[in-house]
Amino acid sequence: MVKRILYYALMVLVSVFALFPLFWLVSTSFKPVFDWFARPVVWIPAKPTLENYEAIFGLPAPNIVAVGGVLVPALRPLINSTVTAVGTTALAVIIGYMAAYSISRYKTGGASVYFFVLTTRMLPPVAVLIPLLVFFTTFALVDSIPGLIIIYLGVNVGFVIWIVRGFIDEIPKEVEEAAALDGVSRWTIPFKIVLPLVKGGLAAAALFVFILSWTEFGVALILTRFQATTLPIQLLKYQAAIGTAYGPMAALSVLTAIPVIIFGYLIQKQLVRGLSMGAIRGRH
Repeated sequence: MVKRILYYALMVLVSVFALFPLFWLVSTSFKPVFDWFARPVVWIPAKPTLENYEAIFGLPAPNIVAVGGVLVPALRPLINSTVTAVGTTALAVIIGYMAAYSISRYKTGGASVYFFVLTTRMLPPVAVLIPLLVFFTTFALVDSIPGLIIIYLGVNVGFVIWIVRGFIDEIPKEVEEAAALDGVSRWTIPFKIVLPLVKGGLAAAALFVFILSWTEFGVALILTRFQATTLPIQLLKYQAAIGTAYGPMAALSVLTAIPVIIFGYLIQKQLVRGLSMGAIRGRH
């Protein structure tokens, strides 16, 4: 009985510790200006306000403006981040699945290619950003969404290959041979037979790629200026521009977290199945 009480007490403590930053973020996003720095600390605002959200969308917010300047609306960065993350995720999953199937079934590239594809995740960004900046400048890809998608795709597609290839290996080849005997063409087997069986792995890979693309900071900082600014860079601009506007920064952070939560919720069944299959595979 004592062990159970200690166990649940520890779980509650860990949960509070993990969720407190999220609580503070949401609470701050609804605080009026004078509650940002109030002493004693205001945990829950007595008079919640939407001015912080109005300010980041360019709507009138006189109290926010009075703090230190006019906030640049975040609508364009929100669209940029959405297009970049969704485009990168879709392309990475499509290309990664086809490459993973080729490596799994036809040993394309030899035995070492499976690990070689992960080298894109091992290189420090600073080692390649300057050459890429020169290259992208030549082809007018700096400060453009296609430029960001190309880089994010190059970095993350190997991650998809590494995850999905293991799931494909778990599918017996006899399944595909039986499908071929039933008249399924060789070119449709990967999509009609294998794809439904590995959708859990694809969902897990898609979620990770989406999060990595949605929250990426270093590459976007170097390769964007005005037109292709993403949400993480917009947060930096808020801090650099007026520094003390924690309310709008918290509001923008909440908006940044919402798509990841929604995406994870929508694919939770496939995600759990995919990760559990990976755990079973690891024990074998």
